[in-house]
Amino acid sequence: MLPAATLSIVTLGATARYQRGAMLDALAQPFVRTARAKGLGERAVRWRHAWPNALGPVLALFGLWLPLLVAGSVFVEQVFSWPGLGTLAADAIQARDYPVIMGTTLLVAFAVVTGTLAADLLHRAVDPRVAA
Repeated sequence: MLPAATLSIVTLGATARYQRGAMLDALAQPFVRTARAKGLGERAVRWRHAWPNALGPVLALFGLWLPLLVAGSVFVEQVFSWPGLGTLAADAIQARDYPVIMGTTLLVAFAVVTGTLAADLLHRAVDPRVAA
């Protein structure tokens, strides 16, 4: 439980601040002022108009979580003495086991590409204005 909490708490604070900034930017846009002028309640303005527009940048940030979880596990596994991919990579670096180092690096690179692709596809699904 503790290693999972450590990996998630690291990203939680930064993501909350990023989401707050994106929401404040969306609330300052002219379409939000127009929605308020139409007489919509504050809840409808925030959830129907501002939230979908503030969600795009945060989805891009979520795409970077996957590589962070894979690469961040190196430190967490060392601290908590858990065997795993991070420990394997650290041991391979100390032993100069180049094939294992290349394999773990390839896995992290695959996580970066997969996370970025998933974030782009989610952003396109949430915001139809994103070009194909």
